[in-house]
Formats: sequence, C-alpha cells, structure tokens
Amino acid sequence: MHASAAILFLLGVGWTVASLRGVLYAGLSLAACLLLALYSNRRIGGYTGDTLGAACELVETATLLVWVAGSSGGQQP
Repeated sequence: MHASAAILFLLGVGWTVASLRGVLYAGLSLAACLLLALYSNRRIGGYTGDTLGAACELVETATLLVWVAGSSGGQQP
C-alpha cells in the first residue's frame, strides 16, 4: 500500500512539474530503482541500508541526467 501511494505521488509530482515529460522522468527513475532492487536481491538476497541509500542516490542522479538531456535537446546553449 505504501509503495503504490509513493509511486502515485511520484507520478503526480512529475506531472505537476513538467506534464508528460515529468511523468517520463518519474517512470525512468522508478525503472532505475527497480533494476537496482532486482540486482540487490539477486546478489545479496535482499536489501540493506546501504542498498536503500544507493537507490536514493541512483534515482536522484538518473532523474537529473534525464532532465538535463531532455531540457537542452542535446544542444549547447
């Protein structure tokens, strides 16, 4: 229940901030987090505080990289 509420909140904030592009960013961040969760589950059999911290940093980094790539259109100002 809490995870689905967090996902809906993430998508809602994405929509509010940048409409459809924001939802795309939120979805890509969610995908990066899920991939890390699958990797952690296979490698160490679960999650630790370190893997949760790494998930936070991965989601922030992925979101910022996608945002920058999408906002500049690949062109230098």
